[in-house]
Amino acid sequence: MNRKIVKRIGLFAIACLLFGQAVLPVMAQPNLSGVDPDIPGRITIHRRAGSTASDLTSGTALSGIPYTIQLVRLRDDIDRNTADLTDPNNFVVIPLPDGYTRTVSTNTLGVADFPNLPHGIFLVEEGTHSITPEEDRVAPFIVGIPRRDAAGTGWIYEVDVFPKIEEDVPISFTKTGVLAWDSDLGDLVATWEFEVAIPRLVGNASIIEFWDELDPRLTFIPDSVVGTYYRLEEVEGTPTPEAQTLPSSVFSAAMVGGELNIQISEGIDYLAEHALTAPHPNGILRFTFQTRVAMPTVENADQLGPITNAARFYYHTHEALTAEATVTQFALEVEKVDVNNDRLAGAEFELFLDAAGTEYAFPNSAGVNRRMTTDANGHIFMPGLTAGTFYLREMVAPPGFALISTPMPVTISVQPGARSHVVEVQVVNEIDDGFTLPETGGAGTLLFTAGGLILVGGAITLFLIAKRRRREQGYD
Repeated sequence: MNRKIVKRIGLFAIACLLFGQAVLPVMAQPNLSGVDPDIPGRITIHRRAGSTASDLTSGTALSGIPYTIQLVRLRDDIDRNTADLTDPNNFVVIPLPDGYTRTVSTNTLGVADFPNLPHGIFLVEEGTHSITPEEDRVAPFIVGIPRRDAAGTGWIYEVDVFPKIEEDVPISFTKTGVLAWDSDLGDLVATWEFEVAIPRLVGNASIIEFWDELDPRLTFIPDSVVGTYYRLEEVEGTPTPEAQTLPSSVFSAAMVGGELNIQISEGIDYLAEHALTAPHPNGILRFTFQTRVAMPTVENADQLGPITNAARFYYHTHEALTAEATVTQFALEVEKVDVNNDRLAGAEFELFLDAAGTEYAFPNSAGVNRRMTTDANGHIFMPGLTAGTFYLREMVAPPGFALISTPMPVTISVQPGARSHVVEVQVVNEIDDGFTLPETGGAGTLLFTAGGLILVGGAITLFLIAKRRRREQGYD
């Protein structure tokens, strides 16, 4: 590539960024006066063991550690006004010839030297080695050439770098749970999710593992485990984080003595190669799995309520991180009575999520809602509910009683007393003491027509008989 073009690229990159602070701010129009484009840049890396933040030059020099540098630019989708310019994930490599990508190993003084560099922004990465323990690694970092001097009045073209060691530890671990009716399974299902931030040095780990001791009310659904991670994909020319499904071949999931175990071993290399890592906002790994939730009867209603599950996360050789999540099951108990408070059997009810009766609370895979009938004591017990508002609708009234066609809203929430997760509702039916007109054209029409003709015929007959008697008696 033409040297003038390289210089222009370097100056353009510097014009976007002004280096020289711990957290590098973006400057809309940094003052580049005094920069000499003909002075080449230089990056000198000093790698030592046992150095401290207060004394970077202390410790023992480490030789044989490889470093690679690449010229980069800020990603197009990054907000230049708020971007963290120390985060390598915010940059993409500038497509320059191989001559501008260098790999050098530290010498006996622990120094890796990169002279005669073009001006610009560089990504520096430490390569794989066995010089230090796996936990003692340097994360990729950003260096700008030239950079402002301490006084802020001049430019430094030759930059000495003392890399900071990044401890390879898990960053976070969270767990969530959601309870819902599953129409495909026709059952109450809890969906659980683990989420961890992927450490930058995940490739050095020996194991990533989750353990979850399931509550006795839960039954693991085989083949329900799904892993998700993010990687950068080109979307209309812009690198964009896109969710990816972790291949099932790179992790295992099985029940072991009442605990669900999800383990990544062979897949660690896959994550290191494909996944974004922390502190990128999308440097996360998620696992979801599902369990059936036992729905108790009225006799063991004490099994309702919160179901809390704690999980453990193991990363490499570190101690476990723990997280827990809770789902809560409620039940609705319906008592069907008449105006005298006598209990009524045979009433049929359905439960809906909306007043219009179009969203079923308990649908099956065929799209049919579950219908429940009051027993001899006029009772229905409906477990499998979450907190919220539902609508109870009577579909069939007991014989001799009027149907309640209006949906009845029911609020499901924690109740006072021992049965805190059972919501009790009493539904009163009135006696059907009227009559219902038959449908037009039905058999009832014929009966009413025949009856009417008989009445009319009888009336005419009585009229004719009365008229004849009056004539015989001389009144007409």
